Amino acid sequence: MPVFAEKLYNFITEDDDASVCEDIPDESCHEIPKSFLLNAGNGASTKLAEQLVSPSITLPWMFSFLGAPPFLFGWLVPLKNIGSLLPQLFVSGRIRTYPIRKYFWALAGVIQAVCLVAMALSIAIVPQIAAWIIVVLLLLFSIASGVGSIAFKEVLAKTISKGERGQLLATRAFAGGVLALLSGAYLKFFVWDDAEIPVFISILSMAALLWVLATLLFAAIHEEKGATSGGRSAIKELKSGWQIFSNNQNLRRFLIALALLMIVPLATPFYVMQVNRLTGTDITSLGILIIVSAAANIIGGPLWGRFADRKSHKLMGWMAVFGAITIVLALVMYYVPESWVSVYTFVPVFLFNSLSHSGTRLARKTYLVDFAPEKERPLYTSFSNTAIGIIALISVFLGSLAAWLGLQLFYLILIVLLSVGAVMSFRLKNVS
Repeated sequence: MPVFAEKLYNFITEDDDASVCEDIPDESCHEIPKSFLLNAGNGASTKLAEQLVSPSITLPWMFSFLGAPPFLFGWLVPLKNIGSLLPQLFVSGRIRTYPIRKYFWALAGVIQAVCLVAMALSIAIVPQIAAWIIVVLLLLFSIASGVGSIAFKEVLAKTISKGERGQLLATRAFAGGVLALLSGAYLKFFVWDDAEIPVFISILSMAALLWVLATLLFAAIHEEKGATSGGRSAIKELKSGWQIFSNNQNLRRFLIALALLMIVPLATPFYVMQVNRLTGTDITSLGILIIVSAAANIIGGPLWGRFADRKSHKLMGWMAVFGAITIVLALVMYYVPESWVSVYTFVPVFLFNSLSHSGTRLARKTYLVDFAPEKERPLYTSFSNTAIGIIALISVFLGSLAAWLGLQLFYLILIVLLSVGAVMSFRLKNVS
């Protein structure tokens, strides 16, 4: 491995002894620095791509210009969650039968890139129905993401020692945040306000290229062959998962906490709705929100990574608190004089929301990898994600609930639910 790369790894992890391994195969010890940096590069690419085509910010903006029906806006985040989480129970057993699992992520990455290219083509060729096509493609994109998620956690557990997983996830988020910050700045300062459709096509195309790059980097990670025993059919997976769920109180608390923490990303389109109603939907405003979201990843990544390695369950709790504070800030906007309202007054809302979302994702991934027994890790991952996917089905109706109750009362309900999520998270067993 090049000296510069090893020094970079040591700088990031503050670990001068790369030969120290914990909970990974001995054969992978000398490959940790290389695997760490390849994984980080993969994460930088995917995190930037995710920021560029975010279903909570960018896609709603696209839908505004495409004239999509209002109810489609409320489908975006739930559809992403349903597609990425619900099918995992049916594929985790199959993945377990293969000794090398990184290629499942690589295949998923290719599918995601193809979906993004198809989205761009739909906007260019048939803009009248592009929103409906994007919804279908988002579902396929998310299913591929779900398959990749299981493979990612397996490869992470086999190639990175326990005490450095949170730092790796934080590095991925930090690097992607820096790149997304530059992209948002470009949209803000160098793109004309009336160039929305060409810009959206370019954004989707760039995201597709980033996913191709991420696929090549992940495929280059050195992965030792793992155990192939214990692979089960979907029915056996469901029975086994339910048995673990029934007998493991900590897993039940974890899933309840995760379900409630889903409110953090699900609330984002409603913040976007507020901004659109009050300030308009020009492309420079989108650039500002991408900048804010990217800045949150840059700020939160290093901090959340070390926190997650030490007390990932407490990080989940504090992120629920942050999410509740975000909603309080959104409520305050109703009482700000109209002449003061602009996209800039919403910056604290999107900053806190992005901080809590990035911290939540980092904490739950770290907690699940550390909490699940090695031989049952795919089952724990797939059952947990499938359970949350079922809950995400209910969230499809959140848009209707908000329209019925009004955003202010709706926000108050979300604050209560996040408060319960914080309590459940703080009560989880410490597994770090």
